[in-house]
Amino acid sequence: MSEGPVEFSVESKSEGERLILFVSGYLDWESAQKLRDHLYQCQIKKTVVVDLAKVSSVTSGGLAVLIDIHSMLSLRGSALEIRNPTPTVYNVFRLAHLEDFLHVQPNE
Repeated sequence: MSEGPVEFSVESKSEGERLILFVSGYLDWESAQKLRDHLYQCQIKKTVVVDLAKVSSVTSGGLAVLIDIHSMLSLRGSALEIRNPTPTVYNVFRLAHLEDFLHVQPNE
C-alpha cells in the first residue's frame, strides 16, 4: 500500500542572520500562501532560506508566490535562497528559468 501525499507543513529556525524555513508536502498556490503567512509571523532576517528537501512538487501558483516573497524581501533589503529541491522540483525551476532569479541551490 503506497503512502498518500505528504500534508503541507512549514517549520522555521533562526541561525544568526538567517531564517530557515523547512517546507514539506506539495507547494501549490494555497500551500504557498500558508508559507507566506508563516514568513510574515517570523522575524525577518537578512537572508531567508527556503529548504525544499521534503517538497514533492511545485506548481506555477507555488512559483508565483515564491516570486512574490522574493520581491517583498528585496524591498526590505533581505535575500531569498531556495535550497535542496528534489530533482523534480529543481527541474520546474529550471524550465521556468527561475533557478538564478530565485537563487536556487540544488542538492549537493
